[in-house]
Amino acid sequence: MRDRARKRVGAPKCVRRCFLIPQQTCTTLEDIAKKIHKPDGSKFTQQGARYCIQLCDDNGGLKWDGDVAKMSLGGRPRDTTGAMDRALTKRVLKHRGSAIVTVAFLQTMLPEWRGVSDTTIARRLFDAGLAWLRRRRKSLVPAKHKVTRLWWARWVKTRPDGELKRWAYTDGTTFYLARTDDDATSKSRAALGPFGRRQADGGDALYEDCVGPSALWKAQGLPVRTWGLLANGVLHITVLPEGECMNRRRILIKEFPGDLSNV
Repeated sequence: MRDRARKRVGAPKCVRRCFLIPQQTCTTLEDIAKKIHKPDGSKFTQQGARYCIQLCDDNGGLKWDGDVAKMSLGGRPRDTTGAMDRALTKRVLKHRGSAIVTVAFLQTMLPEWRGVSDTTIARRLFDAGLAWLRRRRKSLVPAKHKVTRLWWARWVKTRPDGELKRWAYTDGTTFYLARTDDDATSKSRAALGPFGRRQADGGDALYEDCVGPSALWKAQGLPVRTWGLLANGVLHITVLPEGECMNRRRILIKEFPGDLSNV
C-alpha cells in the first residue's frame, strides 16, 4: 500500500493536505481529489486520495511531516543477503574463464543458493551488471608468454617517435570469394551476423530465414591473398597473383624496390 501511495503522491505537501482537508471540512474523497493537485499539475484520483489518507493515518496523523523519503521500502523481503550477492558475483568472476557458469553451476558451487529460484539468481546477476554475452573474438595469450609480451609492450612505449617512425608493420590475410550460387548464399547469410530476431519459443528455429550459413563458409571459395605494410606513415596493400604466397624476396624486391630491398 505504501508503494502505491508513493507513486500517487509526488511530494510531502500533497500527502499532508490529503489528511488535513477531511479533518477540517469533513469532505468526501471526491471533493479532496478536486481540490488537490500534484506538483506536475495533474489531479488526484479518489483512490489515490484514500491511499494518502491511510498513509498519513499509519504514520501519526497530524504529527507526521509527510516526508515519504524517510520511509523504508515495502514489499516482500529479499530472499538473499548482501553477503550472498557478493559471493555469487565473486564466484562468477572466478570461474567464467574455466567453466560454463550457468545458474545450475552456481547452485552447485554455492549451497546457500540452492533454495533460491533460478529467476532470482538471474536477477541478482543482472543487478551486478553481469549478462550472458558472446565472448570477444580476440586472441588468447598463453600464460607462459604474458610476461614477455608485457615487457615488450612497456619497452615499446619508451621508444622515441623518431625510432618508431622507422618501424614497419606487416600483416596478411586471405579472403574467399564465392565460386557458385551456393557459396554466395552462405556468405551473404554469414554477413548478417550470428544474431537475428526470432520467436522466443523457438518455433521458427528451422525456418530458412532463421538458420545460419554453412559451417565451412570461411574456407570455401576462390582464395584471394592480400598483404599490407605500414612504414613511415604510409600503408602499402598488395593483392598477390593466383597461386603465389608472400615471402621475403617478394616483400623486399618485387613489391617495394629501391632502398627497402637493401634491408
